[in-house]
Amino acid sequence: MQPASYPLAARPAAVIFDFDDTLANSLPSRMTALRECLSEHVGREVSSDEALSVLRSAPFIDDQLRWFVRDHAEVPRLVQAYRHHYYHPERPPLEPFRGIREILAALQRQDTPLALVTSRYRAGSGGNPQWSVLHELERMGLAGVFRTIIGFEDTNNHKPSPEPFLVCCSQLGVAPGRVVAVGDNAFDMQGARAAGAVSAAALWGAADPEALMAAGPDVVLQAPHELLAYV
Repeated sequence: MQPASYPLAARPAAVIFDFDDTLANSLPSRMTALRECLSEHVGREVSSDEALSVLRSAPFIDDQLRWFVRDHAEVPRLVQAYRHHYYHPERPPLEPFRGIREILAALQRQDTPLALVTSRYRAGSGGNPQWSVLHELERMGLAGVFRTIIGFEDTNNHKPSPEPFLVCCSQLGVAPGRVVAVGDNAFDMQGARAAGAVSAAALWGAADPEALMAAGPDVVLQAPHELLAYV
């Protein structure tokens, strides 16, 4: 049964997930890669607090690094260095948050179409298929779960723009107003609501929960299993 305050009158036609910090617990790996990249650049050890501030500054690694460094001409080189650190072949596969596998399986049993809208490259940055969300999903054992995946290369505008969500809904063949979009940061909420979808805050992985709540999500989820009350 759906809560009385739920924005949709009927069962949603699809659920869209974000990847980082919503499905996958990737923050520790991203923090490590960013600290290594920036420490090499500035010639000193970059703290965890500094790295977290960089990650919170923008949705894309390019903009995050541009926020940190003064010489913006260095950003392309730093992006490549970051990706070399992050996608190192010896890095273990990412782990889904506790309860994610179960909620995805439950939604599949209900025949609810699942999709992914991410700020990462879907098929691979720089022509490298291992630098992609598809490769991450395969390593996590989640390949084939999502009917549609929209990545950075699939739209001209990106979160918090509604375009990735609108393109995703178009590919799914559903109206945005019948979709629940689950994400962990303000950019997810802003993009989803601008597209006309129901925005659901994933507090279990939020790096900045205050900013997430300040974005005014339609639904607040403390844990993945709570999503079932809305679908």
